[in-house]
Amino acid sequence: MILTVVFLTLVTLGALLLILAPARRALPDMPADSAHADLTEDYRLTLDSLRELQNAEADGEIDPDAARLERLRLQGRAARLLDAIEKLPPPAPRRAGPVVRPALLATLAGFTVVVIGTLTFLTSWQRSGLEANEIAALDNALRIPSLARAAQRGGEAEYLRLARATFDSGRFTEAAGSYAEVLRRNPRQPEALRRLGVVLLQSGEKESEAITFITTAARLEPASAEGQLFLGFALSRLGQTEEAVAALERYRTLNPSGTDADDLLATLRARAGTGDVGVAVYRANCASCHGVEGGGGVGPSLRASGLSREANEAVIVNGAAGMPAYPNLKEGELKALLDLLDRWKAAAQK
Repeated sequence: MILTVVFLTLVTLGALLLILAPARRALPDMPADSAHADLTEDYRLTLDSLRELQNAEADGEIDPDAARLERLRLQGRAARLLDAIEKLPPPAPRRAGPVVRPALLATLAGFTVVVIGTLTFLTSWQRSGLEANEIAALDNALRIPSLARAAQRGGEAEYLRLARATFDSGRFTEAAGSYAEVLRRNPRQPEALRRLGVVLLQSGEKESEAITFITTAARLEPASAEGQLFLGFALSRLGQTEEAVAALERYRTLNPSGTDADDLLATLRARAGTGDVGVAVYRANCASCHGVEGGGGVGPSLRASGLSREANEAVIVNGAAGMPAYPNLKEGELKALLDLLDRWKAAAQK
């Protein structure tokens, strides 16, 4: 009996060794995929540049407008690199090996699980240093090839999705072409009008046509925060300061957490010389922590604050947490500042 067990054990081990023998054979050397390596390295360096730009902007080492343009450029480059990596041809097929046996299949299945887990981990790791909007831009870029194929077979809705993905990933020239195709099918599509308009406006081409697109879109969709933001930019280019300020304030009301209009609003108000005491007091004492237009910075957003007028007065005069006190404000200055905070609060609640 013992001899039989030993015999069967030896036969089983021998069979297993024969079955798994192909898995132990060394695979032939394959040439390195230099194109993939170069693109991957370029992509990594682009992500590093994005992180360095973010740190420089946080430290105040770079102008905000210049930082915004450079971020868009780097995001577009990262998106193009990912697109190029995706379009690389597959590796050359290996020589046919021996017949795959069940045990080897199990081994390959386990290897596949490990590879999938590794790729999932690496994808998460690569994105860990990016902001949410940067991740969204890269995701949009990855979707562009399939959206382009769908647009060629579809209609307005498919072209609109393609245009939105290219615009949001910073590929503005491609976005302009797709939005133009949307307008060919529907000349009154608000998103296509305003986004094509702002691309033309920023490129300096066909400025009058661009402004017409943006103003028409704002009239067709007055409740769009993006539409009011673009309208404010367009009106400021025309020198219509009061109208531009009104549009940008409407944007702040529709999007209380948005900060894209803050710098331009401050410039336009300084140009207009409104003489608003509350604004002057705020800029002199509060803007460095709470943002140029109260949208938040080091300190919280004052536009989204739930404090009453009396509570705001107590915090200003006596201080709170990390905020210093301002007991020496004149009565008129304090009243004007509180009036400004009340106006912001009322606008945010509309």
